[in-house]
Amino acid sequence: MSKPTLFFSHSSKDKEIVLSIKNKLDIATGGVMEIFMSSDGQSIPFGTNWIHKIEEGLQAAKIMFVFVTQNSISSGWIYFEAGYAYSKGIQVIPVGIGVDIGALKAPLNLLQGFNILTEDSLNNFVTVINRTFDYHFASAFDYNDYIEVIKNYSSEAFDTIKFEEAIDKAECEIYGEQTVNGERVKYNIDKFFEEIVAYLDANNISFSRDDKHINERNICLVANGVKILYRKENQATVAHRTSFDDCAKISFNVSSYNFLKAFTLFKNLLQLFEDKETGYIRLHLKEKFSYTITAEDGSSIISNYPDFNVDKNHVGGYVCNGLGLKFYIFDNNRHIHDRKPDYVASVVFDRNTVQAENIVKLVDRLFDINFIFGK
Repeated sequence: MSKPTLFFSHSSKDKEIVLSIKNKLDIATGGVMEIFMSSDGQSIPFGTNWIHKIEEGLQAAKIMFVFVTQNSISSGWIYFEAGYAYSKGIQVIPVGIGVDIGALKAPLNLLQGFNILTEDSLNNFVTVINRTFDYHFASAFDYNDYIEVIKNYSSEAFDTIKFEEAIDKAECEIYGEQTVNGERVKYNIDKFFEEIVAYLDANNISFSRDDKHINERNICLVANGVKILYRKENQATVAHRTSFDDCAKISFNVSSYNFLKAFTLFKNLLQLFEDKETGYIRLHLKEKFSYTITAEDGSSIISNYPDFNVDKNHVGGYVCNGLGLKFYIFDNNRHIHDRKPDYVASVVFDRNTVQAENIVKLVDRLFDINFIFGK
């Protein structure tokens, strides 16, 4: 009985990345799958007609994963293979590496696929195999596999070491009440916290918990580099409250160490909060570094770089076009008397599409243009 066959359509320039994924899947599936890859040195033996062997691989395949990279879309070969496979009734699944498949033109953008943004997205290979062939293989890829894929692909690898050296802490706060367009709006923070706990449990993410952290009103969770502090509402002040200081609140502190994994969890948790599409994270620098803090100096610096613009609606705000991020420089202690200034960059993003590595790339880029500098 022949093995179920997967076909990896890719550019030969991406051989190392695709081969690392193939090898990992071979191990995870115990060799019960045949994975055809034209550049692996095995699927097409030396001395054979390679076009004929590709045709044989396509005839046998049940699934084709099309690796969409800058290399492959430039060559155009994947379009030929994908079109042929689709016409034969083969399930064709685009996989974006460094390219957003949602931004592609027809016909590839009409097919359901995924971008490799985290180790979870790498495990979509296993999910598709299990669903199609009724297997029950465990997840095959971890965080280190994801980093290897990104580093192998990206010619402009982001500098996580520089990020860890520069960023002291990253944080975000979500209040149960907020003023929106002059009106007081309430959010269900209690429900949000319950969904966070349920998400961690459902995804087998181990966490520590303290139900009386600091005082009776606070519950603290810590998981995978993210600290979540849930402050319950102060019921005694509800009737005569004049500020949001006593309302319910959830605070996130995201470690700068192993940031890609920590931020990915933070983003996934943020998506549980249905009331907002955007999110933000405040980046605090370590003592030996500083942001360019005046709006005139900041605008002067970024005017030299086409990948940046000022935010037309916010003095002290900037847009990094290539990364899809906005950021604002301000004193985090501006409302606290007798406290020295604490300048932060508040990075605003679309919580559904943001990539953790883009936050790191932004910091790296701000170093490059001297917007962040050593004291």
